[in-house]
Amino acid sequence: MLIKVEECIRKAMRHDAHSMTRFFLKYYMRLFYPACDIPLTVQLGEGTRFIHRAIGVCVHGEAVIGKGCKIMQNVTIGGRNGRGAPTIGDYCFIGCGASVLGDVHIGNDVMIGAHAVVIEDVPDGVVVAGIPAKIIKKTPDSQMGHFKE
Repeated sequence: MLIKVEECIRKAMRHDAHSMTRFFLKYYMRLFYPACDIPLTVQLGEGTRFIHRAIGVCVHGEAVIGKGCKIMQNVTIGGRNGRGAPTIGDYCFIGCGASVLGDVHIGNDVMIGAHAVVIEDVPDGVVVAGIPAKIIKKTPDSQMGHFKE
């Protein structure tokens, strides 16, 4: 481990300051979140959390994720045959194994069930599940903004 860190430092010193910062951020992600693909170009909102060290999480480089979201393991937030990247609202929950694919817009306070495949826009304040994902109920008032804390 120590050898890899020293090697990273040597490589970074050969680049300019901007490249060096991006380089360290990239390797920081690889050290602390080793089994995921979250590019530096992703727009992450404040307070968004990846649970279980983001194991298996794959995020499209142009995706936008709102603030206060909670993303479980093995989630894919990606493109769909060149159809753009998802935009996820604030305070959303994405269950384990879920896929949000293409140029879809997920509203605020949305809960996406485990292993759901979201390929269409989702309005604010609903729970979706299934393949393809369908609205199964309104988000309970007790859960609205639940992830703000």
